[in-house]
Amino acid sequence: MRSAIEELSKKGLAPKTAVITGELAFSEGVAEALEERLGLPVRMGTVKNVHGNISGIESLRSATAIGLARYAAVQYQPKSAQAKKLVHGISDKVMEIFNNYF
Repeated sequence: MRSAIEELSKKGLAPKTAVITGELAFSEGVAEALEERLGLPVRMGTVKNVHGNISGIESLRSATAIGLARYAAVQYQPKSAQAKKLVHGISDKVMEIFNNYF
């Protein structure tokens, strides 16, 4: 990853921060180790644009899964109003499952 950051820097596209999500974000010492190895500040990502109850810590642990599901739904579904409603429904269901079972 460090070499990729260096290549981006040469092109004037250097990242300013690294974001970690999901279960990895809760592992002790991971953020500090990444900051040291990458030479960048590291922060915990959060779930955005998801409807329903996302107040629990479990919602942060599922941020990666939710983000990937939403990305796939947006990229590979028609962008009609019905499809957008489907994406929100899927996101809500994923949150419900993670909050209830994990």
